[in-house]
Amino acid sequence: MDARRYGFHGTLKAPFRLARGTTLDELDGAVARFAARRRLVVVPQLTLARIDGFFALVPGTPAPHLEALANDVVVRFDRFRAPMSDAERDRRDPAGLTERQRELLATYGYPWVLDEFRFHCTLTDRIPPGQQPEVERMLRTWFDEVLGQDVPLDAIGLFVEPEPGAPFELHTTHRLHPTLTSRTAELPVSEGPR
Repeated sequence: MDARRYGFHGTLKAPFRLARGTTLDELDGAVARFAARRRLVVVPQLTLARIDGFFALVPGTPAPHLEALANDVVVRFDRFRAPMSDAERDRRDPAGLTERQRELLATYGYPWVLDEFRFHCTLTDRIPPGQQPEVERMLRTWFDEVLGQDVPLDAIGLFVEPEPGAPFELHTTHRLHPTLTSRTAELPVSEGPR
């Protein structure tokens, strides 16, 4: 993992190559229409966590609205994702995944979506165990003002990787609507012909 290459973010849909016959402009337009019809969600009680040796900011309590948003993003925009290559599939180490994770990998190109999804904002690469207490202390100091707070997720960013291995760049940001009611936010979003 290279946290710096990906930048500070919370992933809703893992990076993917565009499917043949689709364009970045089409994807961007679909994200814009989607965001305009969705209300912002809250990351409740932001918490610092260690996940498999790296540090991340995570919800401190269950976040069903956030999970629903992520699930909708994964499913709705999957039509823009090119099928995985064998190398991409192998990189996910299918032998180390559960049966459900392998099913999700085959269906959506990523094993940690839908019921396996855990929202997190990665802060570091893997930290050696002996350095973790000091890094945790520094991160707690840095993020002190927001830890334990409900933090709004008010936009969806579309990131691009200009070339393989390059740092990701923010292409566009689409604000989620702050005042839609639950009922309005549930209306389907027209994506055009499929």
